[in-house]
Amino acid sequence: MLYDERLGTLGYYYSSPVAADNRIYIASAEGVVTVIDAGTKLNVLATNKLDGAILATPALAAGNIYVRTESHLYAFGNLDCGVLNEEDNFRRRSDVSHAPSV
Repeated sequence: MLYDERLGTLGYYYSSPVAADNRIYIASAEGVVTVIDAGTKLNVLATNKLDGAILATPALAAGNIYVRTESHLYAFGNLDCGVLNEEDNFRRRSDVSHAPSV
């Protein structure tokens, strides 16, 4: 274990963390996605509040991260350009945001 610290975002976590581009993405049931540096010390790069609970593990594909909330499917990208640590680049894409609930 490299470190044992709290993220600073309270709540339950049902989804698994995912990693890409030297970052770890952790989604809470309260709808908060926390981005941390994959280094040897805890370094929170961003916290992003979405519109609903996140119970599913985010998916990584084609340079994007897909996050499913209770009412929307979000696509954030492009992972290969290294911008997902900035809140203004963490946005909902309209082409996938209104997917029906499953």
